[in-house]
Amino acid sequence: MMDIDLFDKIFVDIDGVLLDSISSMVRLLNEKHGTNAKSSDIVSWNFNEVKSDLTTKDIEDLFNNPKFFEIVEFYDGAIEFLTKYRHKIILFSKGNCDNIKHKREFFDAYGFSDITLIGFPLNISKGFLDMQYNGRSLFIDDCTTNLMDSNANLKVQFKPSDVNTEWSRDWNGMVIKNWLTLM
Repeated sequence: MMDIDLFDKIFVDIDGVLLDSISSMVRLLNEKHGTNAKSSDIVSWNFNEVKSDLTTKDIEDLFNNPKFFEIVEFYDGAIEFLTKYRHKIILFSKGNCDNIKHKREFFDAYGFSDITLIGFPLNISKGFLDMQYNGRSLFIDDCTTNLMDSNANLKVQFKPSDVNTEWSRDWNGMVIKNWLTLM
């Protein structure tokens, strides 16, 4: 088990790491298009496994849909992790301005208004931000590229299942499948 108390800052992705965003998106897409996809079918954030002609705007519209924030759920242990280490955490997410605003409101509603949230445009790696912090920083993400681009002292991939998605391939570092393993 990793000693989280050794880190001064913990940088944490939101979608697919704290929130089971894939399941919520699949549910919304199934309702909208009359499909029967499962979250385990998804290998890319374009959700072509549900419907092959979805556009980036279609996906962004669903991520901005208030219903998404009504049905999305935290992964088991994520709320407890956020609560326990809130003084060290900086949240990261990619999205457009509306999506980041909705995420801020979502976390505020759960009592996490004191945790910083940094939004990135969709085409920018989160590794763009300097994550060096007194030599003791941890970065948790589900995206291999973001982790590889990061200069955090320790990088951990959150991978709640054995499904091999295109954004989480070829990671040779540490992998966690459950938030409770960090507590």
